[in-house]
Amino acid sequence: MVKNMFKKVGGVLLFGLLVSACNAGSGTQFNSVTVIESGYEGDSEWCSDFNLTSEEAGDFLEKTKELTVNQYHNEYEHLSCYVKGTTRYKEASCQFTVWAGATAELTCDDGQEFLLGCSSCELIGKDQ
Repeated sequence: MVKNMFKKVGGVLLFGLLVSACNAGSGTQFNSVTVIESGYEGDSEWCSDFNLTSEEAGDFLEKTKELTVNQYHNEYEHLSCYVKGTTRYKEASCQFTVWAGATAELTCDDGQEFLLGCSSCELIGKDQ
């Protein structure tokens, strides 16, 4: 009986450790996401309605991964619709630009810059 109890307790502890390990990598990296403006470059009035709330921008940023320059330019389409804002990323204060082509640029006060992308996200014409 004592042996079975140890097996059950051991199994519960192991399960708890596995769940913790799985969640450790999926923690929130972006905090205090605030959208400040939206707009578009050049003559891209077709996307003048592109807009994200702060919550939507935060959800998008959480789904992104860091990209190399080659990945950013070769694997993602650059669309001129954007939202800009501020966030905290990896403990640094940062400014972001989220582009409608499911990419983002992040410039942090500590001098770090990041190119981000989400291959499973679709932001094109978000409000259209």
